[in-house]
Amino acid sequence: MIYIFTSCALNYTPKARILVESVREFVPNVRFCLALADKARSHNEELLKYFDEVIAIDDIDEINDPSWIFKHEIVELATAIKPFVLRKILEKEDCEAVFYFDPDIALFSDLDEMIDELSGNNILLTPHLTDPEKTTRGIEDNELSALRHGVYNLGYIGVSNTIEGRRFVDWWASRLKEYCREDIPAGIFTDQRWIDLVPAFFEGVKSTRHPGYNVAPWNMTNRHIEKNIDGKYTVNNQPLVFYHFTGFDSGAHHDMMSIYSNNSPVAVELFNWYENKLEKTDNDPLAATPWAYGVFDDSQVISKLQRTVYRTREDLYKAFSNPFEVDSSNEHMTYKAWWDMIGSSESSKQEQVEPAKTIYPTANEFPLLAGRHIFVHTWNFLGTHDYRKRAIKSIINTYRLWGVKGVISLVSRKAMGL
Repeated sequence: MIYIFTSCALNYTPKARILVESVREFVPNVRFCLALADKARSHNEELLKYFDEVIAIDDIDEINDPSWIFKHEIVELATAIKPFVLRKILEKEDCEAVFYFDPDIALFSDLDEMIDELSGNNILLTPHLTDPEKTTRGIEDNELSALRHGVYNLGYIGVSNTIEGRRFVDWWASRLKEYCREDIPAGIFTDQRWIDLVPAFFEGVKSTRHPGYNVAPWNMTNRHIEKNIDGKYTVNNQPLVFYHFTGFDSGAHHDMMSIYSNNSPVAVELFNWYENKLEKTDNDPLAATPWAYGVFDDSQVISKLQRTVYRTREDLYKAFSNPFEVDSSNEHMTYKAWWDMIGSSESSKQEQVEPAKTIYPTANEFPLLAGRHIFVHTWNFLGTHDYRKRAIKSIINTYRLWGVKGVISLVSRKAMGL
C-alpha cells in the first residue's frame, strides 16, 4: 500500500482538501493521512470525511510535550512533526512507501512514474531548480534563495519502507526534535536545509529532474507550461504531475509568477483554477478555527518573542515544563507570570542566565519552583558579586517572612528601579 500525507493546522485543512481531491482523482488506491499540527478537539469526525486517518501531535508520545510545542511557530510545528508522522506511517505492516505533499499542492496526473522511481531507491527528492538561471534577477531570486533555504523543496518527499529509508527518518526526526525553526543566519530553515545533507549521508537517494514535479514560480524560468490537444497540462512536453501553489495567500505566488512564467496563459489558467478552488473554502468553519497552540491557557495570544526567549534559554524551559499554563495557584510560578513580571524587560538580552547556584548555594533554601527561578533571574540584573550576595540574603529573608508573593513584590520593585 502506498501512503500519502500532508501536514497543517485545523484552519488550513479546507485548503488541504484541494490536494486530497486531486489525489483521489489521479491516485485512488492510496491511503491519505493528515498530520495535524493542532488539537483535533471536536473536529476529528469531520476530518475523517476527507482523510483516511488523522495523526495529531498527542498521538505521538515523543513530541506530545507542551515545552517542545511552545518553542515553534505554526509553520515550524507543521514541518517539525513531519518525520515523526512519517515514521508512524512506515510502522504500518502494509506500508510500502510514503509520499509527503504540502497542503498547497495539487496533482494533475497519476504518480505511476514517481512510484517506479522510488521503488528502485530509498529516498526521492525534488530540487527547487533543475536548470541554471540565465539572468541576474533569476540568480538572485532563485539560485541564491535555494542556497539560503535549501537545495531541495520539502513540499515533497518520497520514502521507501526500507532499512535505509527508516534510518533516514530516524535521523531526520532527531534533528528536527531540536533544530526546526526559521533561522537562516544559523543555517536552519525549518525541516528543509537538513535535507541538503541527505545525498551524502544515505544510500539510494534520487534527486529527480522530472520537469513536471513540484512546478512553482521559482522554477518557471526553465519550465514551460502548456496544454495539449487532450486538455492535459504539460511541462517541457512531459506531464504536469504536481504544481506547488506556495505563497498564494500572501500574494507572493502571483508576483513571482508574473515575473517568471514568460507570460504563459496556461500558467494564468492554473492560477485562476486554484483561486476558484480556494474561494469555495472561504466559508468553511474550520478555516476560522484558531490554532490551539497559538495562545496561553487564558486565550492570550503568544508572541513570537515569547516563544523565542523561551526556546533560547535553557533555564526557562527547564523551569516551566508547560509554558502554556497560567494558573499560579499554590505559589507555582508560570512562564507567563515570569514574562509579565520581568521577561519582557530581559528579552532583548537573549542570553543564558549565569548559573547562580554554583556561586551561591543558599539558593537551595528555595524549595518552590517560583522561588528558585526568582532567585536565578534576579541574579541577572543585581550587579556586582558583593551586592548580589547582600541582595540574595535580603530575598531569602523576605521569602521566609512573606513567601513568594513578598519576593515577587521585592523583585518587581528592583526591576523597575524603585
